[in-house]
Amino acid sequence: EGESLLCLDGQTRKVGPGMLVVADANGPVAIGGIIGGEESGVSDTTTDVVIESAGWDGVNIRATSRALGLRTDASLRHEKGLAPEMAMAAARRAAALVRDWAGGQVHADWVDVYPRPQEPVRIVFPAAKIDALLGVEVHPQEIQQQILPRLGFQVGYGGQEGFYEILPPVFRLDVELPEDVIEEVGRIYGIDRIPATLPGSRRHTWEVMSPDDHHGSLREVVLGAGFDEVVSPALVPRRLLQRLGLAEGARTLFNPMSDELDTMRTSLLPSLLSVARYNQNRTAERVDVFELARVYRGKRPDGLADEQVRLTVLARVDAGADAGRRGFLRLKSVMDRLAQDLAAGTVRYLRASPDLYHPGRAASIMVGGSEIGVVGELHPSTLAVFDLDGRAVALDVNAEALIAARGERKAAELPRYPSVQRDIAVVVDPNVPAGDLHRAIKEAGGGSLESVRAFDEYRGDQAGEGRKSIAFTLTFRSPERTLTDAEVEKVMSEIRKRLEKKHGARIRT
Repeated sequence: EGESLLCLDGQTRKVGPGMLVVADANGPVAIGGIIGGEESGVSDTTTDVVIESAGWDGVNIRATSRALGLRTDASLRHEKGLAPEMAMAAARRAAALVRDWAGGQVHADWVDVYPRPQEPVRIVFPAAKIDALLGVEVHPQEIQQQILPRLGFQVGYGGQEGFYEILPPVFRLDVELPEDVIEEVGRIYGIDRIPATLPGSRRHTWEVMSPDDHHGSLREVVLGAGFDEVVSPALVPRRLLQRLGLAEGARTLFNPMSDELDTMRTSLLPSLLSVARYNQNRTAERVDVFELARVYRGKRPDGLADEQVRLTVLARVDAGADAGRRGFLRLKSVMDRLAQDLAAGTVRYLRASPDLYHPGRAASIMVGGSEIGVVGELHPSTLAVFDLDGRAVALDVNAEALIAARGERKAAELPRYPSVQRDIAVVVDPNVPAGDLHRAIKEAGGGSLESVRAFDEYRGDQAGEGRKSIAFTLTFRSPERTLTDAEVEKVMSEIRKRLEKKHGARIRT
């Protein structure tokens, strides 16, 4: 600490704690792996040369190079990692060049300090994996006698029939896995000799998804609804989060690579909207995308960010007045299917006005009495941040909370008696939620009412000014006998009375 060195480029630099140097009894003579010192440089009057060759820690060299603001050919190589086994070979080669080209005399003794010798890498894998991964048959004799030996690889059989045991050259630190070896085989064999095939076309067997893979189950539902999965960076611009009001609890990097990747995302929605903008700028007519990933916000007691797994679905819709409603219902059906597949119970939707969403066109999602997300049409000001045309709807749920609400799925006995269906159209004030009507029907229907489903909403002359009409399909069934029309009509009468009394409803005929 506090020492300085006059370097070969004529600049004097201070060396600090953690920086590696080459030193003699009087002090540093070079900054290890980066640049030599002026005093130990070679001039026209030099008669004796000490050759020093070392292997350096790449991470340390990178940190020192950044701290000094100095990038050299040496630092670029050492940052990437060089095999320590090559240090002695490099020193001997340098000495041989001095002897052969400068008439020097090489001293007979060498000093070799090597406390932790490089461990050899042994890679064992089935020989059939080469053909399986490359998608083309490469003759074993060509691999064993030509391709790998010419690259300096030693080929053995690992004591097992049908297996290769590969020892890469000591200077190939990048070869650690079977895939690394297979890449070398494919490179020398010739990429142009490998036939082009569509992804998955060479696969003949498939593994059944584990029932415990709940994230996979969520993906299957959304994919089945016609959405494409995207994988976006976990880093986003902080200024974008601030414009959207999502910067609270955001964690900014100390040393970001750029201003566009300086903050951990607190929501998946900005990333999906950026994907929509990218596709819009390339004249894509449809953008139906989703992502299942972590977001980072706040702080846990251990100081780390609270990492919540979110499922966010985005769909661009037409600019028409009814397009937002249709998009909302589409995402609502996706949410209902997610809950159904997890046996998470009934999903309730409550009118809400969350940030980024259009007031009156969004709802909070309740499962098991807890709010787990939101679904609705995005506000035009949100879309304006991304220069998006038309309308867009989004579904954003806490995937962990949804999975935690899952129940046990049980097979039910098939009904022995037929069901009876009735339709009812209810005219109410436009501010009455359909969910309230649904609950009133269930309460009045009793045990014989098996299910209730809303299938239509009408606003027009027949409903009356300032009124709306919602139509429901009611299914009745008894587990003991076939219901008669008179029994069903009696229950229907109770339902009409309940709707009229509780919500001032008028029954359309």
